[in-house]
Amino acid sequence: MSRFTIGFKDTVERADYLALVVRVGFPSYFIFASAQTLAFGYGYLDGMGLVLVLTLDIPLVLLMAALLFQLSPPVTSPIELQLTETGLPTHPAHTIFENLTRRGFYHDAADGYLTLLATNPDDNLARFKLAEIYRHHLEQLDRVEQVYLDIRRHNPTPEDDRRVSHLLLELYHRTGRQDRIMVELARLADRHRKTPAGENALRALKYLRAGYQLREGARPSGATRRRSSASIKPPSEPEGNSSPEPPPDPQP
Repeated sequence: MSRFTIGFKDTVERADYLALVVRVGFPSYFIFASAQTLAFGYGYLDGMGLVLVLTLDIPLVLLMAALLFQLSPPVTSPIELQLTETGLPTHPAHTIFENLTRRGFYHDAADGYLTLLATNPDDNLARFKLAEIYRHHLEQLDRVEQVYLDIRRHNPTPEDDRRVSHLLLELYHRTGRQDRIMVELARLADRHRKTPAGENALRALKYLRAGYQLREGARPSGATRRRSSASIKPPSEPEGNSSPEPPPDPQP
């Protein structure tokens, strides 16, 4: 004989089931109990019957909540869609943190990734997911940059290195850091030369440098400004405004 059981992947799913019991089970039990108490008042149930049905209502409510939990479809959150679009795969070691992120517990998920990285510092995939949380949900852009730079310090693959460069360029463009954009483009063009990413970075870098030189060429140089200042003499006072010499003392 088969037995109906509920399987939970982690404590987060168990918490979701308990929340469903609270949202659905308690109101259902109250409705059942009210109807049965009304039946007892009209004489359809005696005292023992009322106690029996009120007791049986408890497993009935739990069974209803379990059926709703099993039949409810999984919810795909915006962060999951973003991870899919950026090509970040799931990982068994990240399941609980991904579930926390999906349910909106962003601080708890970030703390979990940090704890995981303390014991497994080479998990750059966890760093990418941590940066996504900081960037899209917690708005901590300084930490986003730090996480991306940490990936470079932990033996990234060439693909991860290119991904970090593109994400940093997007971050610097968002924060208006033009100097860092040029530095990152130069690094990308040098590290990934003869690749489409490196060629695109080189073209973008040349375009930005040409625009910078054009703007600098439109400004007068320092020597030109000094010569211009030296050629301007202060106006001399008009002769009419010069004070007259005092008359000589009269002779005795």
